[in-house]
Amino acid sequence: MAKELLIRALRGERVEQTPWLPHIGTHAAQLLDVSAERYLQDAELLARGAVLCAERYRCDGIPLLDDPQMEAIAPHRFTLSQQNRLSHSSLLSPMKRLGAGPL
Repeated sequence: MAKELLIRALRGERVEQTPWLPHIGTHAAQLLDVSAERYLQDAELLARGAVLCAERYRCDGIPLLDDPQMEAIAPHRFTLSQQNRLSHSSLLSPMKRLGAGPL
């Protein structure tokens, strides 16, 4: 995975390509040949699935927590002025916790 590419893009720096972070959902469960229910309830399987997908598809990262429904409705929950007031640093705080350094 291209950690540096992702960090540079999150910092707003110019990058040679857009980082690819696919939503793997329960596709990883299929690759591991386990049920989606079992996969979603087992931290070990979730970790193995994320690593397997990252290696197989050579993506730049794997979102470990993902809720497409919230992503779909999020733009409609804020007015434009509210969206402009969202703190860039608050959006990147998870990267700081992962040791990405100052962003």
